[in-house]
Amino acid sequence: MKLARILGLDSVAAISHCTVADAVESLPVSPTVPRAELDEFHQTYGFRLSPDLDQEKRYQALEILHRHNSVFARDLSEIKKCKAEPLKLELHTNRKMFKRQYPLSDPDK
Repeated sequence: MKLARILGLDSVAAISHCTVADAVESLPVSPTVPRAELDEFHQTYGFRLSPDLDQEKRYQALEILHRHNSVFARDLSEIKKCKAEPLKLELHTNRKMFKRQYPLSDPDK
């Protein structure tokens, strides 16, 4: 099964130089989701954000989390079924294998 293909340099459409300042300027300054909704989202999901963040950075982080809220589950009923194919492991032998735990030192016990 082919997963990817490496193309030559003649197939590159465009290359442009990007700096960190350009990337930071492209971030949205004000959240598109109302702050009251972000605060409610923060309370219901219980995210622990750093207290060192200023208010603007805090709301930017909450907006990113809110934008991807479908990947968070508050309880087992919200966990969705995986859409990927089941993993098939092909074993070389049917012999059962196990490894005993090595003895732990007194501090590790």
